[in-house]
Amino acid sequence: MKTEIKARSFFVWASLGVFTGAIFLFTSLALSFNSHLEAGRWVYECLQKKNNAVQQIQPKLVILSGSNSLFGFSAKQLTEKHGVPSVNAAIHAGLGPNYTLNYGKKYIAPGRIFVLPLEYQQYGKPSSAGNAAYLFQVVGFDPAYFWGLSIIEKIRFTIEIPMADRLRLLKYKFIASPRIENDAYHYQSKNLNAWGDETTNTIANRTATMVAKVNAAAKKEKFFIDKDAWNAIEQFVRDVRAGGGDVVLTYPNIYTKYLDTQFNKDFFAELAHRAKTIDVKLVGDPDASKYDEPLLFDTQYHQNTIGQALATERLYKDLRTAGII
Repeated sequence: MKTEIKARSFFVWASLGVFTGAIFLFTSLALSFNSHLEAGRWVYECLQKKNNAVQQIQPKLVILSGSNSLFGFSAKQLTEKHGVPSVNAAIHAGLGPNYTLNYGKKYIAPGRIFVLPLEYQQYGKPSSAGNAAYLFQVVGFDPAYFWGLSIIEKIRFTIEIPMADRLRLLKYKFIASPRIENDAYHYQSKNLNAWGDETTNTIANRTATMVAKVNAAAKKEKFFIDKDAWNAIEQFVRDVRAGGGDVVLTYPNIYTKYLDTQFNKDFFAELAHRAKTIDVKLVGDPDASKYDEPLLFDTQYHQNTIGQALATERLYKDLRTAGII
């Protein structure tokens, strides 16, 4: 009898503990919505500028990915030099494929072409609340995205939030997060031009410290394609085509020390096969999308303006060769 009572008591207290923990996790999240962290402001403000650019330009071409495109392609160049009205809607790879493609859906229009130079890591994992860029954007500025998730996705998102970030979000919900604009180089939305391109990635703004840091961290990763990430891409293709547009896949700009194409030959073969299976053109060449140190800015995915111009010309030629523009 005593054993049964103890077992019952343990079950009750354990259940109460789990329930209390779940209430804390969800309540702390709900209280943090619209906390407007400074760490997430750049992404939020960039999105507003990208939205305005699409509305004003009504582009034929929309470039959508993380910052390899933000720093690596010039929609202004495509528009003014080549006569292809374009918007650079790329921002941050940390937002993940789910969020990036979700905001891209707002830009669907008849005849519009989406070019996706997704960073290699975006093929390997869906959006995760463990990633600060995604977390701060959704919780700090876009709670509507959270409420649009399925029940399972909401639970996963809530559980994934690191405790340090959870407390940080709560803090800045009640104490304004100080704005940072005056350090040597801090990403600011004001640096984007009217087409959504980054403009401060000049040789003059690059320092030896930036270059040394990127070189010191150099590594060649093994890439793979995650089922959920690919499902998000495939759904995006269906949505765009249903809206009268189309999608093109291409390779991201990446510092040469961070990519070994032979080491990742299986990944590239699978990517080509998957693209063919859903009848999406995969243009360009992964080796041609690598760049050397003279074209580097401040990360393995960020080129300076010289590299940005060269990569844009390469993209234009690839799209022309494929008969897309």
